[in-house]
Amino acid sequence: MLLLSAATPAWAQKNKDKKKQQEQTDSSSDTKAMPPMNDTQAVDLAIGQSLGYWQIGDVESLHKYYADDVVVVTGDWAPPIIGWENYVKAYQVQRARVTGGRMDRNQHLH
Repeated sequence: MLLLSAATPAWAQKNKDKKKQQEQTDSSSDTKAMPPMNDTQAVDLAIGQSLGYWQIGDVESLHKYYADDVVVVTGDWAPPIIGWENYVKAYQVQRARVTGGRMDRNQHLH
């Protein structure tokens, strides 16, 4: 895992702190608000949700996790798939071929 960090200018940090404070104030007024997530939790949630949508074939919801100009490289030495519409076509062909298949996420920390 590669972690990069950079120093944040003081003015940017103050603005960031104000924004966080405002978000906490806004969420504290909502009794059903979830506690704030750190970056790792947010990424894990996004990956889990996208895999769930992939699993059930919900292309509209899956699109939230892919840019319109996405480039997907597969493991079968095929040329890259460029663009959301092309990815959807390839995904649907793959999904039609594989019945009962599922995609699992394995996490290896080093």
